[in-house]
Amino acid sequence: MKKFAIRQFYTIQYTHMKKLYRNKRSGVGSGIFGGLGEWMEVNPNILRIGFIVLIIITGIIPGIILYLFVHFLVPKKRLEHQ
Repeated sequence: MKKFAIRQFYTIQYTHMKKLYRNKRSGVGSGIFGGLGEWMEVNPNILRIGFIVLIIITGIIPGIILYLFVHFLVPKKRLEHQ
């Protein structure tokens, strides 16, 4: 009986997980920071400024590689027609 209760608890946790998408509507460029801001419930401009600071600290090339990697890794958000 206890195993069933534990499984049920975990299925409830996983059904309410948010998914990360690139959000072109609230984003600039490919929508990575717009989608990340929506997922984290943070203003995307804060994430953009943090990324610019990270690029300045580490150099331009690692930041570009990271951005391109995330661009191809995170799927686009499908627009809902209402």
